[in-house]
Amino acid sequence: MRDLLLELNTKLTNEKVKISPIGIAKGLDGRVFKIDGEKLINNIQKNGLDIALNLNHQGGEAYGWFDRNSLELREDGIYASLELTPKGKELVENKAFRYLSPEYYVDDDKNVIHLDAMGLVNQPNLLNRALNKARSLINSTKNSKLSTRTEAKKGKVE
Repeated sequence: MRDLLLELNTKLTNEKVKISPIGIAKGLDGRVFKIDGEKLINNIQKNGLDIALNLNHQGGEAYGWFDRNSLELREDGIYASLELTPKGKELVENKAFRYLSPEYYVDDDKNVIHLDAMGLVNQPNLLNRALNKARSLINSTKNSKLSTRTEAKKGKVE
């Protein structure tokens, strides 16, 4: 099982950001999720919508967008290009918010079916390198942990 930390890096220019681990991911709460990178990318692209970056998983206004056509499967996860809105850029640059947290839709067997959105958070469930960390840390997963939690909505995990 992989332990990951996804943080955002404000110094990124055209560098893609890791939005999801792949394989078997174990949350800090003990739950296990199965993430097939190819299937997840195909489902996102079939949807036809870019992935919104919301604030604290609240929906509503977008603070950035991940381009669905930029999705890339790498050895350690799924990456995408992020375009922050002016408000999103300000929040990240001022370190008011630091982490990305994916919002998954899972089936009864804990297979991740879809990535509904990404949350800009300070207490992520799936931990990833911070958005406002040094460039050299963006791809590092050493000494990190993975966490997941379920929303009240059945099957939706952030």
